[in-house]
Amino acid sequence: SRGIAGIIRDAATKASDPDHPNEAGSGEFVRRITNRIDETQQRSFSWKLEASKLVGFDSLLWAVRVAKRLTLWSQAAAVTSIGVVPSLFISSRWQDWADLHRTAAAQAERLSMTEAWITGLFDVHGHQVFNLGLFNSDPHPGNILVVEKEEDGKKSSRRLGLIDYGQCKQLTPEEQYKIARLVLSVANNDPDEEIARAFRDLNIRTKNDSTEFLAKFGKLMFGSFQPEHMDGRWHKKLHEMDKILYFPKELSMVYRTSLLLRGLAVSLQLNYSIGEQWKYHAQEAVKRIQPSI
Repeated sequence: SRGIAGIIRDAATKASDPDHPNEAGSGEFVRRITNRIDETQQRSFSWKLEASKLVGFDSLLWAVRVAKRLTLWSQAAAVTSIGVVPSLFISSRWQDWADLHRTAAAQAERLSMTEAWITGLFDVHGHQVFNLGLFNSDPHPGNILVVEKEEDGKKSSRRLGLIDYGQCKQLTPEEQYKIARLVLSVANNDPDEEIARAFRDLNIRTKNDSTEFLAKFGKLMFGSFQPEHMDGRWHKKLHEMDKILYFPKELSMVYRTSLLLRGLAVSLQLNYSIGEQWKYHAQEAVKRIQPSI
């Protein structure tokens, strides 16, 4: 199983072009995610769902993350041990294993840095969305480079490089303001009525205009993952409650960006709330733009 992060990345990548929504297909972007979870991942999620209910979703991700690092450091120690033993006493099978895992130490070191990298990625894209108003909506892993600089044979610094700005979106100040208010309503854990009101200000249309649906949907979009989000039945119940008729095009690309970033984060066992990560930039946008609206 590729896990929920893979589903999110796949759904975001394959979704219809959100810059050209129409009345019939504007909800397709969201429905793809729900359908993929419900149809292909229900069984594989069952044990993860139960585990996350018992120990918490964040704790489960933390345990997996620690286990990965311990495994890599153990492999690195084994490779080092094999390297100091005379080759006469090492079988070709073990030598091949050591060659295959020679980068384990470097991988473990990089894994310890991924939290800072992911935080930086959220920060720079939040800056693009809410401060610049022009952002890259395709920040998948293939468009992110780790640039390592070496001095005296040692890696002295690592930076992230962002490439391929082929799918960019520009927002008007009013669009920035309205999206910022929606993100802040989720980040601040506002009442359902406030989240739904921020959503309606973006002109989203649903069949029943359900406040509960809009609030839950907003939290799903810009909050952190909760155990119930891994359960396809939860998604099915949500979309039985109401149906999206029109999804605002200015929000589509922002949502796509957040999905790709959050999918990358979850694949690295980091459960980030997009609202919390973008809260500062959203607040700055509201302060800057509100007087002129």
